[in-house]
Amino acid sequence: SFSMINRMIDPTRLVFLRTDRVASGAAALQQGPFAADALDGSYSLPGFARTSDAGVDIIGTLAADGAGLVNVDLTLAVADDDPFIVTVFPLSVSGTFELTAGGRGSASIPGFSENARFYMISPEHFVLINLDSGQTDIFAGRRRF
Repeated sequence: SFSMINRMIDPTRLVFLRTDRVASGAAALQQGPFAADALDGSYSLPGFARTSDAGVDIIGTLAADGAGLVNVDLTLAVADDDPFIVTVFPLSVSGTFELTAGGRGSASIPGFSENARFYMISPEHFVLINLDSGQTDIFAGRRRF
């Protein structure tokens, strides 16, 4: 069992804080149904990744064409075990995605994630989770203006 505090931000969003360990999170009401082409346009893609060797801060964009193709342009800041050594480099990759009417889908983006899952919250907001082994990456994409 565990203990947590929940707070409703508005009728569609909740945040929570575990009180028995250091952990927090958020939940959002999915606002579908979604067409297969719901992931279409340019989205901001901030995130943090943890590999077995380093922490990686990530900022960039994801552009989807609504028909199964996606381009990801990122800037990565990689901190190795010495927190004062940070390497910054760009990464531009392309891949494919599939999306169901339920707003769930998968993506394969070589060089970024061969095994990712999409969860559409609304046409303006999605969550992307990288399921490649040895990595923990979660990104919250938001449509760019």
